[in-house]
Amino acid sequence: MKSIKKIVLYFFIVDIVLIVLSFVIGGKIWLINSQVAFISSLLITLSSFRSYQKLVQSRSSEYQDEKINQRDELDKIDDPYELHDEIDFKEVIKKERKKITNFKNSVINLKNSSISAFSPLRLGSYLFLFVLFLYLVKQDIFSVIPYMIGLFIVPIVSIASLLMQKS
Repeated sequence: MKSIKKIVLYFFIVDIVLIVLSFVIGGKIWLINSQVAFISSLLITLSSFRSYQKLVQSRSSEYQDEKINQRDELDKIDDPYELHDEIDFKEVIKKERKKITNFKNSVINLKNSSISAFSPLRLGSYLFLFVLFLYLVKQDIFSVIPYMIGLFIVPIVSIASLLMQKS
């Protein structure tokens, strides 16, 4: 949770810098274009993060349920800490490769991934971007350079904050 707060703080600081620079460089038009793009890009990024977070949590809980159900009650009593399990690594590798190359699993993974890719929050964010873009064009206040700057700042800050956290 600390990392999320730090990233939001970075976005807030960068947005303030963007507001000041946009107003100084190009006035109202630059400010409007950069803020529309920045907010749209931020909404898309946060909604993507949220949908993939839900996907990972659901898959990890499915995996935990599957792992728990593999052992019966007698195994739990005889070996509560799973210390005496003998593992044939060659057999495990064969099973895992079969899981990976199986077409049915590929289709299931595609279905599960598409659920998070087409989540309502994410689609709403893209719709927000599209509608505001059309509004700017229709009102004849669209300017490419500030719009692209505002659009690309969010991914750049996201990558930079992840690199800063790793180091």
